[in-house]
Amino acid sequence: MPDSHVTSAQIKNGKVRLSVQVDEFNPNEYVEISGQATQTGGAFANIYDIQKVPARPNGPDPNVPGDTGRYYIHVTGGPVPHQFRNDEEVTAIMRVARVWLTVLDAPSGVQPATAAEGTKWTADPQKVTPLKGGSW
Repeated sequence: MPDSHVTSAQIKNGKVRLSVQVDEFNPNEYVEISGQATQTGGAFANIYDIQKVPARPNGPDPNVPGDTGRYYIHVTGGPVPHQFRNDEEVTAIMRVARVWLTVLDAPSGVQPATAAEGTKWTADPQKVTPLKGGSW
């Protein structure tokens, strides 16, 4: 399976919408998508979202004839400070990663107070898990 990559950019409702192919992740798994879309003329959009990978393929790869389907996530960012231009290429820099939840235990035997220099929280292996749904 190919690594995650941006397959298209489109202006929708005044914002840039990127389609990110995420075939290497498991269906219904949560992923974090962050990055930027830019143009040499100054257009710039920050992208950040946490989304669930679709349960089933939701689109073919337009570059592969006869493709049966791929998994895509769509993310949107507002252009700042300049609007995107139709006569320039768009460069997209994206990171896609699994989302993990870790609860770090408070130090034992301490009185409640502002954390001082050197205070350390540690992870209980029973409290480390991939995010698998439910509310945030």
